[in-house]
Amino acid sequence: MHRVALATLSLLAPEPDPEELVSVVIPCFKQAHFLPEAIESVLAQEHSDVEVIVVDDGSPDNVEPVASRYPGVRCLRQENGGLAAARNAGLAEAKGEFLLFLDADDRLLPEAIGLGLEQLRGDAAAMMAAGTWKLIGEEGEPLSADPPQQPREAYPALLESCFISTPAAVLYRRALFEEIGGFDPSVSASADYDLYLRTAAAHPVRLHPHPVAEYRRHGANMTRDPELIMGAELAVLERQAARVADDEELREALDRGLARSRSYHGARLELLRRREAA
Repeated sequence: MHRVALATLSLLAPEPDPEELVSVVIPCFKQAHFLPEAIESVLAQEHSDVEVIVVDDGSPDNVEPVASRYPGVRCLRQENGGLAAARNAGLAEAKGEFLLFLDADDRLLPEAIGLGLEQLRGDAAAMMAAGTWKLIGEEGEPLSADPPQQPREAYPALLESCFISTPAAVLYRRALFEEIGGFDPSVSASADYDLYLRTAAAHPVRLHPHPVAEYRRHGANMTRDPELIMGAELAVLERQAARVADDEELREALDRGLARSRSYHGARLELLRRREAA
């Protein structure tokens, strides 16, 4: 168990209406230099009934002083437990009926939360809504002109690949976490993918084509361990085997997803080993 301490950085913010409140959880580890952009992108939302919870995951780079610049932002401190544990810590403190998880190096577009709420309000059975995203570089420069296309159905597409590149593109109902739990730390490298699959297997997912986030590509997130990622991704996919056993189309989608993961991450791993041996 990781001890979590809550630092209340402002006592002046009024109590929000939890039925309209959206809780945005921002885990941060060694990314305090990006954190202001993430926080400011939440505070600039067109839907203003938002709370921001920053989770300092045992980071050595002074996360709390950065978060404390923003009145009303709360900061949790915990021993380093990984991304899934940090998200769960924020989830446990969140007060809103809707939740969004924003990585500290990414940014929301101003209409992000409003678009997600519109989707969820249009379908009472849906537990998550996912938009698209734009790719940016380390300094925030645009790297892609057009957002990716969304598939027609979430679950079959997710069995083939994790087409949602950033968790910032997804808005959830709180009721989902009360039903299926939070992020699984045992597959922390693919815990978001695991949550998407568990959600889409049990509930409708609203997919819309509008960009809602900016996903930042930089040195730290481009050099993640491909062997670790592949292992977590395969474990997450294999959990779906029993669920799709009686559906030929879904079984075939899962088989394609397993093959794709082995091929893609295996190729990255081989390239890395060659570079290390050179």
